[in-house]
Amino acid sequence: MVKDFSPSFAGEAAELARVCYEREREHVPALPEYAFGRDVERLISELAGNGLGVAAFEDGRLTGFLCCTQPFLNSFCSTDAVGVFSPMCCNGVTGEDSGRVWGALYHTAAPKWADAGAASHAVALFAHDRAGQEAFYRSGFGLRCVDAVRTAEPLGIVPSHGYNFCELQTDELKFVCPLDKMLNMHMAAAPIFLKRELRSPQEGARYFGAFAGGDLVAFLQQGGAGENLAAERMENITGAFCLHGHRRRGVSAALLDLAARTLRDEGHLRIGVDFESFNPEGSGFWLRHFTAYTHSVVRRIDERALDTM
Repeated sequence: MVKDFSPSFAGEAAELARVCYEREREHVPALPEYAFGRDVERLISELAGNGLGVAAFEDGRLTGFLCCTQPFLNSFCSTDAVGVFSPMCCNGVTGEDSGRVWGALYHTAAPKWADAGAASHAVALFAHDRAGQEAFYRSGFGLRCVDAVRTAEPLGIVPSHGYNFCELQTDELKFVCPLDKMLNMHMAAAPIFLKRELRSPQEGARYFGAFAGGDLVAFLQQGGAGENLAAERMENITGAFCLHGHRRRGVSAALLDLAARTLRDEGHLRIGVDFESFNPEGSGFWLRHFTAYTHSVVRRIDERALDTM
């Protein structure tokens, strides 16, 4: 039975979320031990207040739930659609028939989300929940964003000959801007079609760079919170780019190795990254060195149908 989510379900839902997290951690050992139960329960309670959540019960026991944010403008900062998002640990299903439960949860939540004016529906699923992903794919969703993690151990990369790798100093940050503009062009072109604003250099971020012949040919940006996971002694990669003529030479891997060694020496245990799944070059690189733990799936319904709600 699926019904509206009540704030009184928050404690049981938080425990179900913990079980799902630990199940994912069996596939991704680099994930930290579960230590945010109270925070998750508080977040679930807050989301329950918007009336957009749903819960599944069997024999009086909670077997699944799906909560989401209040509708917001400019979904994913890349469309003009109003969207809702269900973050990691604000949804989950247990049991052998989980695919059916996932489908029932979304099919009950979907009209509520549409009635609230949301044309973009997004859910962060654990990457190894195959039944959940299949259920959402069958409901018109596609993969959009991936969160991944690794330990802060060096990659053991031998730097390519002819390159100098270092952390950029303040007076060197100006060299990042031309590469960041090229990254913008890359993201806006096929098959990505994602228009992003010029971001570099960002205040508070750190940059690692690769120089060849005195010119900056690649950079890696570190700093800021991850999309789905904030853990103690964990840092995140928030941008990277390498000039085409210097790719396939291990330059980006050597930059990541430098960042990992630096962060490890500073006492950090993990490194996170989030990226678009439909960026083939970037996705391929990150998945060689990180392990995915969430797959955010998205569906954009026909806005004209909202008029019938």
